[in-house]
This record gives sequence, C-alpha cells and structure tokens, in this order.
Amino acid sequence: MMPMMHENPFHTLGNQAFARGDLGGASAYYRRALEVDRHHGSDRALAVTLGNLANVEASLGRREEAEALYRQVLELERRLGDERQIALTLLHLGNLAADALEAPRARAYYLEARDVFERLDEIGALGVLHQNMGLLARELGEYEPAVELFERALALMRRAGDQRGVGAVYTNLGRTYHLMGRFDDARACCATALAMAERRGDEMAVAAARYHLAGICEARGDLRSALAHLRVVVDIDRRYGLPKYDENLARLSVLEAASEAAT
Repeated sequence: MMPMMHENPFHTLGNQAFARGDLGGASAYYRRALEVDRHHGSDRALAVTLGNLANVEASLGRREEAEALYRQVLELERRLGDERQIALTLLHLGNLAADALEAPRARAYYLEARDVFERLDEIGALGVLHQNMGLLARELGEYEPAVELFERALALMRRAGDQRGVGAVYTNLGRTYHLMGRFDDARACCATALAMAERRGDEMAVAAARYHLAGICEARGDLRSALAHLRVVVDIDRRYGLPKYDENLARLSVLEAASEAAT
C-alpha cells in the first residue's frame, strides 16, 4: 500500500524511505513526524502520520503495534467524520486479524468496512475488500466461499477498470482451484493472469502467475512446462533480489533432478 502524502518534512523522508523498501528508516522518520504532528499538526495530519506508521509496522510483522496505531487512526477519523478513511482503516484492521487467522474479528471489520464502501459506491475498494475476504476463506479451507468472493471481486475490479487487480484475482482463483484439485480451471485462471501481466510488463505479477502455473503443471506430471515456468520465476527473483530466491532455486534443482530421472 502506498503511503498517504503530507507536508511534514519528516513525513516526506518517511515516504521516500518506504518507497525504497527501507522500512526501518521509514518507521524512524514517521515517528519523528509524529512528534511534530502531536504538537503542531491538525487531526488530519496526525491521522495520516499514524496511518503510515501503522502500515510500516504491519509490513514489519509487528501486528500488535500496528493494530494499536490503526485504532488511534480510527478514533481520529470518526472524529473528523471521514467515512472513506474510516472504511479503509477498518479494512486494515481486518487484514491484521486475518493474518492472525482471527476469522470472527476479521469478518466483523470487513463487513463494517463493506457497509461504508457500499454506501459511498467505492467500487474499487469493494473489489479489494472481497478479494481479502476470499483470501481469508481460502486460508481457512473454505474453498467454495472463497471462489464466490473472488468472483465478486473480479466483477467489481472490472467495473472499476483495475486491470492489475483483475489479474491478481485471477491468480488467486487459480491458486484456489489448484487446492480444490480443479487443475484445468486453475491453469486457465493463471494463464489469463500471466497474459495480462505480460501485456502490462509487470514482472512481479508475471512471477506470481508462473509460480502457480509451475505448481499446477508439476501436479499434472508435466515437468517440462513446470521447469519452464519456474526458471522464469527464479530469474525474476534473482534480478530483483526477492526473498524467495533461495527457496525457489532449491525447488528448481529438485524439479530438474526429477525431470532428468524421468527421461
């Protein structure tokens, strides 16, 4: 998620650090910005700084710290009467609860956010919300409800013109169908996501789609296609220094050995 903008110079430095992927630096700058905003800023400025700091804490896996910050943001947004920001903060709180597999709390936040987004006719945000609800359902093994939620997210993101979001939903649908053993549907969804990502030149989305396609092909015994997909994934991991490079490289070596043994 991109940080919100703010005129506080420490906040600007925090945004720049966040954009570089320097989460520790971003946290330090946002905390300095917070000191300024608490003494000299408006409630709106304070809410922005707290929200961006919460985003960083969530990215660092500090769930309790992030939740406490989001709750402060929610209190400020309710005071300001900014319904859209209230719903976005509820969405963030739902995501934190979902990450911890606290399904009742996550769904309560999601449903409250949904009510606000529907009232405001925020189609794009509703698409994101339904996708996140689908991810939670899938994580809980509720595959059929997950598919229904992803299909709803797909329709909403199409209406919003969010092609990147549409591609992400296709990838998630593919992953869900794979877990259900519906390999033809899984392959079709991930192939669609891959084609969309390649048209956009989005290598991160290409890697995500090919990663799942590799698993689908492997499950069907098509090691040649699995290797072709996984080699592209490993190359992208290497070039961008992505954290799963070593894991995917090891998986590639295993697949290569299995392919050689089968020939």
